[in-house]
Amino acid sequence: MTLLRCSLAAVAIVSLALPLDASQKDGAGPKGIPGVWSLDWSDEFSGTQVDLGPWNVAGHAPSGAINCYDSNQARVSGGLLHLILEHRTDTCADGSQTRPYVSGSVSAKKTFTAGAFEARVNVPAAPGGLIANFPAFWLVAWPAVGEIDIWEGLAESGSCWSVHPQPNDQEPAGCAAPTTGWHTFGAEWTAGKRVDVYYDGRMVGSMPWTGGAAQYPVLDNAVADWSSIIVPADLQVDYVRHWIK
Repeated sequence: MTLLRCSLAAVAIVSLALPLDASQKDGAGPKGIPGVWSLDWSDEFSGTQVDLGPWNVAGHAPSGAINCYDSNQARVSGGLLHLILEHRTDTCADGSQTRPYVSGSVSAKKTFTAGAFEARVNVPAAPGGLIANFPAFWLVAWPAVGEIDIWEGLAESGSCWSVHPQPNDQEPAGCAAPTTGWHTFGAEWTAGKRVDVYYDGRMVGSMPWTGGAAQYPVLDNAVADWSSIIVPADLQVDYVRHWIK
């Protein structure tokens, strides 16, 4: 997740009318992505706590943000994952820094090199219709190099997507109007070719991507000093899924 504040002039803006959508608990294929798909991996968050089988729960100081991640800020209840951002001074678990905000993040233990990815997310809002804070759904190859940002909430730039062959190497490839409330964010990664991005079943962008390193999904609810800061803020996730052809 590249921590960049982006002006509207810096990226291609896609204007979308993104409707609310009912939950897809039936396990159907990815929204809007063509092809015949088989569900390969998922979490429907139907338990009472984060399942540590498929997930790592972060407890570190994210680069460029002003929050720590704490495992206690990632919770499961009511069929949802809750990543809760609070204004509370916290010493990050790695002991590196003390920061004024604390939040939750989860990263998958399984890695992928292609396929369709999708998460259904309830995005907190800030005044003026902006996305609150700096939430994201992304893939990363760390400690190898490579990153695919399926969705990032970037203040006035809106909902953005990008790929990063090198850390912090470029601004987003494109952005849509801010999407708050319930939405689905998805992507098809075609190995050695490209990543196509879909918001609420509509293709919004396509990016060349030849990186071959395996990547794992991450969901987080960060905050940066340029964010539209709203606290407390609960980033809710209905499901995360991966399909293969």
